[in-house]
Amino acid sequence: MADPGRKAGGAGAGHQHVRRAILHLEADSDGRKRPAVLRAGRLRKGRDRAHAAQPQVRQGRPPYPDQRGHHRRPGMRELLRGAAGRGWQVEVYWLTRDRISVQFRLGLPVAVLGELADFCMVRVIREGKLGMACGTRPAPELVQAAGAAATRGGEAGFTFARPGPLPEPPPPDPDLASLAAEDLIPLGVRIVREISAVHREAPLVVSLERTLDTIRIATTGGLEREAALGRVQIGFGAPFPGAGSGLYKSVTYPGPPAFPQALVEEFNEWYGWGQQVASPPSGRLPVLLAPEAAFLLTMPLAAGLSGEALWQRTSPLVDKQGERILSEALTVWDDPLRPGDPYGQAFDDEGTPCRRRPLVEAGRLCGYLYDLRTAALLDEAPTGNGFKRALFGG
Repeated sequence: MADPGRKAGGAGAGHQHVRRAILHLEADSDGRKRPAVLRAGRLRKGRDRAHAAQPQVRQGRPPYPDQRGHHRRPGMRELLRGAAGRGWQVEVYWLTRDRISVQFRLGLPVAVLGELADFCMVRVIREGKLGMACGTRPAPELVQAAGAAATRGGEAGFTFARPGPLPEPPPPDPDLASLAAEDLIPLGVRIVREISAVHREAPLVVSLERTLDTIRIATTGGLEREAALGRVQIGFGAPFPGAGSGLYKSVTYPGPPAFPQALVEEFNEWYGWGQQVASPPSGRLPVLLAPEAAFLLTMPLAAGLSGEALWQRTSPLVDKQGERILSEALTVWDDPLRPGDPYGQAFDDEGTPCRRRPLVEAGRLCGYLYDLRTAALLDEAPTGNGFKRALFGG
């Protein structure tokens, strides 16, 4: 699927509003480095130095709290109704993202960033052909651009999602909305302190991010979906001295984060192992994979289960449903409704309901991954896997 952050159809995406505070290191009267705040490229005056260690950032808040349900206002309905009057099918995907990020480099705080951004993708099926355009918010110009793109587009072969029942996962933690940079900075300071106490020379990098997303989807077929998603991600790590690799750990919370004590202790132990030079014996050796390696195993599996690869017949798993493709010890579930999952949601980016289902059970292939288009091409039902996101996020 295309990334809604890209430009298309002559309508460019961008940030609707961005506020930013950057930490800059300056020497204090005692010779130590302390963080000062730059706002919009302007350095704080020296006489304010007493407040240098206090980043002046905005408080966290829900994204567009006064616009919840904004896609259902009369103007939005008129936009869809106007397109339907031309005989067009229209799908509007609108994401509002409120994010704060705290960054540490070499054990020191270097940046506190606040971002409030809108991304919008409009798809139009016009006379059976598909066109799309991207921008910041729904507007008649985006619909017109997508309609113009459809005159040069390929055959759609499907229709946009229609209203239907949805599962009801729990809402995001309400405390996420009030979580601010001031709440994340102490966690970063403690991570730096506990790792530096063991690995004093490690060139440590620490990142803490709070993200609030509001996703809205509406179609000319009467579908209206809205979901609020939230999470906090903490990541830290360091390269090994003189090596081309390093060790990095991360954890994501569905609500305000706790200090990741077990992960910090694991990093300290593993980073120590990585600094020891060893000569392994030759021959076949047992391999023990860390949990982080699971992504490298499931990524090629997901590529093989993709409806696009099945339609193009480039997947080695074509016509393998019911057959054993992995060890009997392996079972893989697609479960976007798992309680406590910070990335879980009730519907995909096309408005199709998500559900828990096995992909591989005891080594046997149980099912594939379809969005609306590939499901129609292969005469299958969509599985709620139509996401407008890049592989590694964004």
